[in-house]
Amino acid sequence: MIPVPKMRNHIEKRAEQERAFPVATTDSKILEALGILQEECAEVIQEVSKIRRFGLDELSHHTGESHRSTLEMEVGDVLCLVDYLIEKQIIDPTQLGLAKRNKQSKLKKWSRLYE
Repeated sequence: MIPVPKMRNHIEKRAEQERAFPVATTDSKILEALGILQEECAEVIQEVSKIRRFGLDELSHHTGESHRSTLEMEVGDVLCLVDYLIEKQIIDPTQLGLAKRNKQSKLKKWSRLYE
């Protein structure tokens, strides 16, 4: 007799997926911080796009501030969230420093930034 695979319902499939890929946290404040970090990173991306289109020191027709100033504000927002995640021990500052040094090494090798 050929064995017939057991049909699983969606609850069993979800439980299996969660065991395979556990959610890192269910802490609502951490999830909120990660969501805000995601939004802030998107705002940095948007501002970099504007700088590439219009120029670093050109004034935004919406705010009247330079794109440089807005970029500084948006990167500051990202750094604020990174600091919060360090405080909450979600991000390890030692690992963060290592990652920064590794990226710098790659940039020295593969980009012209450090020429």
